[in-house]
Amino acid sequence: MQQPVQQLRNRFRPMLAAVSASQRVVIVVALAILVGAGFLFSRWLTTPSYAVLYSNLDDASLSKVIDQLNADKATYKLNGNQVMVPISQVYTDRAKLASAKVGGQTVPPGYELFDNQSLTASSFTQQVNYQRALEGELDKTLNTLASVRTASVRLAIPQDALFAADQKPVTAAVLLDTSASLPASEVDTVVFIVSSAVQGLDAKNVTVADTAGTVLSAPGSAGAGATGDAETRQRQDLEATLTSDVQRLVSTTTGKPGAVVVHAALNFDQRTSQVETYDPKASTPLNQATTTETLTGNPAGTAGIIGVTGGVLGSATSTTTAYSKFDSSTTFGAGHQVTSTTVAPGQVQKLSVGIVVDDGTKTHAPGPN
Repeated sequence: MQQPVQQLRNRFRPMLAAVSASQRVVIVVALAILVGAGFLFSRWLTTPSYAVLYSNLDDASLSKVIDQLNADKATYKLNGNQVMVPISQVYTDRAKLASAKVGGQTVPPGYELFDNQSLTASSFTQQVNYQRALEGELDKTLNTLASVRTASVRLAIPQDALFAADQKPVTAAVLLDTSASLPASEVDTVVFIVSSAVQGLDAKNVTVADTAGTVLSAPGSAGAGATGDAETRQRQDLEATLTSDVQRLVSTTTGKPGAVVVHAALNFDQRTSQVETYDPKASTPLNQATTTETLTGNPAGTAGIIGVTGGVLGSATSTTTAYSKFDSSTTFGAGHQVTSTTVAPGQVQKLSVGIVVDDGTKTHAPGPN
């Protein structure tokens, strides 16, 4: 074993002796660089390639995803708001997160779309980005509602027409994933938030639906849900008040508690009536005008032919002229009265009252007096 090593030394010793000191330094440095490059290359080959697991996560979802990856001892790294895992583990980690009911809810892009916009962007690109940003901001706003898991807003903004009569209306469609059934008042809240945030969007042109395919608000019915809730509460309050009053009256009269049920039918139509009354006996003068003209015995003026060769003008005298004119006009105002009456909605149309009092037949208790 020692002989081959000794032979190798003897072979390289003349070569090293022929190399100068500076050349030896260069060789050592080159060997060091070669070894370092080989180490880095081998590490690059063994390092897995990363792919995006989730991106644009909100803070709550990002925290849940990281905690679950740490619990699973998975390999990951963060790149801004992106969670990256080895490319071979993307679907495996995503399936594990789904089984643990940990999902990555992405944050829709909003006005940050304009952060890196190019100066050479066309007007069409700017309009599309503006619409996307507006939709993203509305998504973020609706996601803050307690009963809404996710929200997706789509806007249809037509181009400006030359004439106002040819301008098409702005419309919007809202898709909601809710944790519970939304009452009509909250549906109207969604409609009014969207319509108030978009210029030129009328609330009646907003459609709201849920992921189950149920239309919560159809076009033209904006605000109807809130009105219906208010009418229902008014009717229920009236019924509760009447029920309490009748129960107290029955208890006071009979000395025994009674069962009372009251149903009320209310008319919520608002009516306005206007009455005009004229008084023919009223004769108050509003306007008077009098004209008087009189002309008597005025002589006539000089008479003759007008012109250069007309000669001398003669004169005529007349004292028989008489003229007289008299006009009188009076405008009287008739008595005029306008009465406008508005009947508030909620008038009681019908009351149904049911009362049950124990007369002692079943319970053998003393009946009421």
